[in-house]
Amino acid sequence: MSTAQIIVVSDRALDDPSENRAGPILETCLRDLGLDVATSVVAASAESVDEALAAAVAVADVVVTAGGTGIRPGDVVVDRTVALGLVELPGIAEEIRRRGAEKTSVSLLSRATAGVVDRDGRRVVVVNAPSSRGGAKDVVAVLNDVLPHLLRDLAGESRD
Repeated sequence: MSTAQIIVVSDRALDDPSENRAGPILETCLRDLGLDVATSVVAASAESVDEALAAAVAVADVVVTAGGTGIRPGDVVVDRTVALGLVELPGIAEEIRRRGAEKTSVSLLSRATAGVVDRDGRRVVVVNAPSSRGGAKDVVAVLNDVLPHLLRDLAGESRD
């Protein structure tokens, strides 16, 4: 069974778990896709995000972050994700933003990215999600469409 780690990046959710708006939506999606899922909540700091990402890519097949994808002070998730050596799959992030823009133009302010990171010979899918419920639903819609195919391709399985 494939594994997933969700990293919620939010100082508010650390103080008040009800502020974790995206995490439960992402968790349900990944479980419905047949993944074993664990979720953590970390502070919105480069150090906390670096530690959480390093721990997650060491053990998971899929890592989804929630929050920290914009341009506000403390929005460091995208930069820290790229620093992992991410091989970007730009179509995924573009499609998430496109779906979001159908509902609100604010989704166009997202710098979120998606791709694959190589860790010790393992290839790990990493996707940045916004912290909003609507943004998480856009991510879920795209992951439902592409994640099974992406995991199959990374495993080298036949497309037949």
